[in-house]
Amino acid sequence: MTDCTWLNNLTQKTFSSCHFPLRKVLENSVFYPASGTDGSPVRHWWVDTCSFVYVDLRLSERTYIKEFEARPFKGYRVWARRLMELKDLSIEMHKFLPPTSLDPVAYKNTLDRPQNEPGSAFAIWTVLERLDDAGDQLGPQRFSMLHLRAEGAATYQGLYVRNQVLPNAVCIIRPGTAFGGNYSNFEEVLFEVMASHPNGMPAYLMAWHKQGSPELFQPWSETYSTPPLQTGNKDGEMRFKLSLYRLDQD
Repeated sequence: MTDCTWLNNLTQKTFSSCHFPLRKVLENSVFYPASGTDGSPVRHWWVDTCSFVYVDLRLSERTYIKEFEARPFKGYRVWARRLMELKDLSIEMHKFLPPTSLDPVAYKNTLDRPQNEPGSAFAIWTVLERLDDAGDQLGPQRFSMLHLRAEGAATYQGLYVRNQVLPNAVCIIRPGTAFGGNYSNFEEVLFEVMASHPNGMPAYLMAWHKQGSPELFQPWSETYSTPPLQTGNKDGEMRFKLSLYRLDQD
């Protein structure tokens, strides 16, 4: 079981004034690029974690907070929230080492779009606490939600590869490639960045698929080739399902 003692021992004072516990937030976390405010990975809670790292370029700070409060996680309340800067996390996008699979023109167009909006880059750290009338089966007493307005592949490199920490799971859930607003080869780029990690790949992958078609596709299908361990619904989109796959150890 993941040790969440550090999170449960936080007080309001220590939360607001402490040095951000980056390594504790990253260890055994669930990493979700192109996340929006999709609560599906939290609702299903298929992997042992008390920390989620969401990354998305689409949402402004104001929109994120508004959507977060409009659709709270069932059985939890916001215990504390703290606004941060990407530099506090030592994420420096200009130091992103572009992988060979990256289409530089498509990538630049994706990054340029949110830069034209005010307050483009931000990071918000939220700790949520389980309500008194909710049982242990719902999830841990507290969980951490770090949301960044940043690009997913560069963030994985800046957070996980640079610090040599592996997330427990990564989520590939309708990342918006092609006409969805992301650059068209996002998954290939992310996979190449993940594969560059000295500790290997995350133990689990949560991936989306249409109902009745749980087969993974490239580049994930060879690395996570086992049958799905769990399958559930994606919030708000009944035509799609989510499945959890384990890393192939062979």
